[in-house]
Amino acid sequence: MRRFVHPLFTLTLTLILAGSIASTSAHADDILLFDDSAPNGLINVTFNGIPVVLGGPIISTPSQSTAQILTSSPENVGVQLFVFGNPNLPSVTNYFNIYEPDGTLGDVITMTISGDPVIGITFQSALNGVPLAPGITDPAAGSTATNLFETGQVQTATILTTSFPGTAPVDINFISDPPTVAAPEPSTVLLMAIGLIGALALGALRRKCFI
Repeated sequence: MRRFVHPLFTLTLTLILAGSIASTSAHADDILLFDDSAPNGLINVTFNGIPVVLGGPIISTPSQSTAQILTSSPENVGVQLFVFGNPNLPSVTNYFNIYEPDGTLGDVITMTISGDPVIGITFQSALNGVPLAPGITDPAAGSTATNLFETGQVQTATILTTSFPGTAPVDINFISDPPTVAAPEPSTVLLMAIGLIGALALGALRRKCFI
């Protein structure tokens, strides 16, 4: 006699297994994330998922990298990052010009390395349509520039590596202007739920008929 296994149980078990696999293979590096997608026009900064707040304590991580916000205003933020160990990077200013899909310059990340382990990072967005000045490559001044196009998803500007034992690389990520996704109407959600319940009930009925 065959034992009936409800399809909903199988689906739940699959989701649990998938979540377990994802959690064990998650990216373990330090991540400094700039997010200007908030509807209030402010730029939010997180370090390893922890908000970096104005005037708050320095946030430390198991890999001994720390971050603290310096200034914060609408569409503009400054952060000081302490990376323990020698990142093996020269004293230089790196610019990351972030363009919108139509070619308009929307954000500029400036990263200044002037001494190990202190790194100054600013994230600036266009405020009320005021154009930004892009960072440029200037070998004489020791500056480089990278041009990127925003995708509305989390993007990596650069990764800082360190020779300090046990210290993971630091990812400098950003997210700018994510696409707006319209929420389904309640009637649509109700119809989808009814259809799913009906499909599960029909599947269970068919299996019982063949037992």
